[in-house]
Amino acid sequence: MERNLICHKIKEIGFCQDKRILIVSIKIPTELGWIDDVNCHFQNSDEKTVLKMEHKKNVGSFALFEELAFLHTCAYFYYFSFKSNGKLQYYQKSSNIDTPSNFWDDFWKLQVGFRVPDWVKKSDGFIIFTDKV
Repeated sequence: MERNLICHKIKEIGFCQDKRILIVSIKIPTELGWIDDVNCHFQNSDEKTVLKMEHKKNVGSFALFEELAFLHTCAYFYYFSFKSNGKLQYYQKSSNIDTPSNFWDDFWKLQVGFRVPDWVKKSDGFIIFTDKV
């Protein structure tokens, strides 16, 4: 399977109490067969969250799945899983789609709730290291 035909997007759309609201979407080619049981797996140092995604519609030759995620402000690693004609598949950054990875480098990284202040965006930063005598 051409894993580069699968694409996803995560966009922050608001906040509620102490969590950020994100919309998570993934497009999977229908040529893979019947697609179901689509999940997005988020993991940080404290917890693992599995987001069950809902089929919204077919767009051309792709099945579009979307769902809202409510996540705390923190750094996450994430990947997707789905069944194609009953066979479990994984969509990760840089590994085989048929087997899950155990390496953090194979997952995408997401920083939820992090904002760069406007005054910093056009600034230069310096770090000064003093010599110890």
